[in-house]
Order: sequence, then structure tokens, then C-alpha cells
Amino acid sequence: MNYSEMRAKGMQLMEENYSKFLFVAVMTVLVYGLSSILSTLGIQSFPISGIMFFVALFVGPAITVGGLRMMINAKRGNAQFSDILYVFKSGNYWNVFVTMLLMEIKIILWTLLFIVPGIIKSLEYSMVPYLLAEDAGMDGKLAFDTSREMTDGKKGNMFILALTFIGWILLIFLATFVITLVTLLACRDQNTGKLIGTILGDCLVYAFFVPYVNATFVVVYEFLAEMHAGKTNSLQNHID
Repeated sequence: MNYSEMRAKGMQLMEENYSKFLFVAVMTVLVYGLSSILSTLGIQSFPISGIMFFVALFVGPAITVGGLRMMINAKRGNAQFSDILYVFKSGNYWNVFVTMLLMEIKIILWTLLFIVPGIIKSLEYSMVPYLLAEDAGMDGKLAFDTSREMTDGKKGNMFILALTFIGWILLIFLATFVITLVTLLACRDQNTGKLIGTILGDCLVYAFFVPYVNATFVVVYEFLAEMHAGKTNSLQNHID
């Protein structure tokens, strides 16, 4: 797995399909992070927090898988914005919900045991949402088994690839710090300055970094899927 090549392909994929990758990032923020955004804006109440919790719990997994379907299709040249609703239209909502919930529970339990096993398991199960994006009706056990096979021997490489984005994280952190400092100096009201700095910093993250990372790992998924298909076909030919 060539890290530079994967990231270069991810950058190219994002540039060629930027509107779709940005759309997925925005939808993800709205589903999972709207409560935090409203809190930053000073809009916070128990009913709103409660509603957003249930939205994240029951809508989030479907939007995550639908977003991945859009991004996978973008790489294949046939993405539609309606792909974001794929899970709801497929008739397999509950299969996706249960499988994704089970994945999160497994990762949390392994992480509580110790951080390292949690990281390993998160990498081992990382292909499950992508597989559901290909087929929302895929049996949960099959999805876990296939993800385990796809990432076998590749988890270390995937972890290192993720670490290569640290430079971008530090750069965005520095840019956010500078933006916040400038707005604090420019605004008489410190709260307004902090708010503007936070919003502009988040825009950097969700308008560039998140689409870039998502595009790169779509490339990784396609790479692992092709390798897995090749091994499966080879084994089947050997059996025949």
C-alpha cells in the first residue's frame, strides 16, 4: 500500500467530485454535529439536544452508509445526490442500523478493554460500512467476516496511512488558532471573535480535510476490495 499514491488518488477523486464529497461532509455534520453547532451559537436546550441525539442514533448510520455509497459511486463515475438516501430506499434500514450499532458496540467494548485492541478492531471492522454501502441487505455476520478478511495483514498500513494526515491536522489547528486570534483582535466582543474563529476553523475542516480523508479511504476500500476479490476468485478456481 503506497501511502503517497493513495493520498494522491484521494485528492484527485475529491477534486473531480468535490460537490458530492462536500455534500456528504455537510450532511454528516448536520446529523451528528448540529447539537454542537447550535451550542456554539448559544442555542441550547434539553428538547433540542434530545431530538438531535435520536437523529444521530437512528438517522446517522443510514446517512453514513448512504454517504459512502455516493462517494464509492463517485469514484466509479455514476454518483447521484440521491445516493445519500440509499439505505432508506433499499428497504434494509433495520439491517444497516443493527449492523452499524453492533459494530460501534464491539469497538467501544474492545476500547474499554484497552486502547490498542480498540484501534485494531476499529480497523478490522472499518470496511463494514463500505460493504453495506454496496449492499444494504448484506448479512451482518458476513459483513464483519468480509471486513476482517479484507483488512487482514493491512491494518498496520491503514493505521500508518491515517497517521500521515497528522500534518494536515496540525496545519488546520494552526490556521484555526491564527483565524481565532485575528478575529479576537478585530472584534470588541470576545465571544463574537471566538464564535467567528470557531466557525471559520470548522469550515476548513469540513470543506477540505474531511472530504480529502473520505476520498482517500474510498480509494483504500476499492484497493482492498479488488485484492479480496482476486484472492476469492483464485481460491475458487483452485477448488474447481
